[in-house]
Amino acid sequence: MPGSPNDESPLTLADYLDQWLSHSRGRVRAKIHDGYRGLIRLYAAPALGRIPLDELRPLDLQGLYGRCLQPGLSGGTVLNLQCPRQESNLRHTV
Repeated sequence: MPGSPNDESPLTLADYLDQWLSHSRGRVRAKIHDGYRGLIRLYAAPALGRIPLDELRPLDLQGLYGRCLQPGLSGGTVLNLQCPRQESNLRHTV
């Protein structure tokens, strides 16, 4: 697993989000989980997924949120992109 002590490669945002989705599956309703998965697949992973977590910066996330608002996503939908960050210690690093 990337980012584990036995692996030389850093944990990327895409790796983290995959782990978060797996962990969150039993904690939220299926429809909500599907919504999170869609937002991550369509927006977060393509835009920022390759960035190692230790290199992810607040402006990276702000740029993602701004780009998501432009095609007409609602503010509430864009806020759902923050759920993985809010539920982890990632908020302390970014």
